[in-house]
Amino acid sequence: MKYYYSDVNEISEIEDDGNLEDILKSFNYLSRENGSFLVLENNKREILQFICEDDDMWIADIPKMEDNGSFQAKLNVEECITLIKDFYNEILIDTHDFTFIPFSKKTLISRFHEQKKELLILFSIFLIVILAISTINVWNYL
Repeated sequence: MKYYYSDVNEISEIEDDGNLEDILKSFNYLSRENGSFLVLENNKREILQFICEDDDMWIADIPKMEDNGSFQAKLNVEECITLIKDFYNEILIDTHDFTFIPFSKKTLISRFHEQKKELLILFSIFLIVILAISTINVWNYL
């Protein structure tokens, strides 16, 4: 199964194919901070994704392109692990307790893109500061 994850504390993004053990290990490795996420894609091209909201709560998101929206639910870590196992084992996920969110509203994917832009801006500012410090050091040397 394909999976992709990003940890906000390490600014790392990993994409890989893996078995259930690899996926669960990656999920458990993620920082429990707002913005860390995991995306799974099965061989039917169905997607299940999670984004951390705080220490123990995650938003599970199941996009349904044909319905122009996604099903979302707020889950704890144990519920996420159960959902990951079910998805991996191709067990039908019961979305009864999920809320359907039309794509016109803010979705998990749009939240990720906003966060990525913020990280790029911070990284750009960091590079500008490093360049300025380096330039000052070169002028001081001359």
